[in-house]
Amino acid sequence: MSEQETYSPQGNTPASTSPATLPNEDYYQRAPAPTRGGRNVGLGIALVIIGVLLLGGQLVGQMIGKGGSYSLVNQDVPGNRLELSVNSSDVEVHHWNGDTIRIEATQHGGSRGDYQVKVERNGDTINVTENSSSFFCWFCSRNVSYRISMPETAQADIRTTSGDITIEGLQGAVTLATVNGEVSADELTGGLNVATTSGEVRLTNIAGKLEVKTISGDVQLGDGQVTDATISSTSGEVNLDGVGGPVQIDTVSGDINVNHARDAQLTLSTTSGDVEYDGSLQNKGTNKVNTISGDVQLDLPGDSAFQLNASTVSGDVSNDFASSTEQSPGNTAGNDGTTLTVETTSGDITISKR
Repeated sequence: MSEQETYSPQGNTPASTSPATLPNEDYYQRAPAPTRGGRNVGLGIALVIIGVLLLGGQLVGQMIGKGGSYSLVNQDVPGNRLELSVNSSDVEVHHWNGDTIRIEATQHGGSRGDYQVKVERNGDTINVTENSSSFFCWFCSRNVSYRISMPETAQADIRTTSGDITIEGLQGAVTLATVNGEVSADELTGGLNVATTSGEVRLTNIAGKLEVKTISGDVQLGDGQVTDATISSTSGEVNLDGVGGPVQIDTVSGDINVNHARDAQLTLSTTSGDVEYDGSLQNKGTNKVNTISGDVQLDLPGDSAFQLNASTVSGDVSNDFASSTEQSPGNTAGNDGTTLTVETTSGDITISKR
């Protein structure tokens, strides 16, 4: 007879009524960590309140900004030089036939007394400054605009923190500066200096010396008669039409285009961008064109004479002035002492006769 083993089901075993005992260790004896649900709810409520306050402030600011327009200054002052320094204001400067400087300042929106414009005369120089009241209003739609009329021979130094500058028709030296605003200038013959952090620079009919410094913005010159150009840009294209003499252009990210140039001595450099030049080179001048990532296209008069040194790491070199079919660095076209050095790391180099 075989042995029989009997197994009793565990379900028939009476359940123990005593509570389970945790091991006597620090990990098991710690109190449960508080949940973060309450903190998250509080943060959400705070964000909603902030959003409502911002929206309400914007609506109130728009209502406050509908206060109309107020004339702050309207006067003629004898002088031949203007120095104007304002905040978030647009400035327009025009020439006129008068022998004084006419200053018109208009407040748009806000309330009377929000702005104070001070006009002072020091010899032939007129100083215009602007102050705003301490009224706390982040969202108010209010600003001041200036319209200035000046004699043609006058000089101008215009500076605004956040505003556009438009100027035309002066024969004296002009300096323009804005942190966040566009600059437009036309028919200036006494030289121009422009500085802007973020804004386009649009120029036409500029003569004399030109200097432009911008961090983020394109620079455009049309119908120029510039005899000395220095352009510096971090991010933006440079397009110049009508320059001569020393032409120095330096940009980190942007194309360089120079057209209708006259007897220029070139120093053109861009890190990422193409370079195009159409014009003549200065006799016995030293010319350097450099780009790390981009093509170089130079269109020169057919009778140009220069010593060429061209090199590219990844690209081709084409030179219409080469004395042989072999396109190699060091090709010579004539011998008048003019040198042309063209370098690119990744891009083609093309030098054409026009």
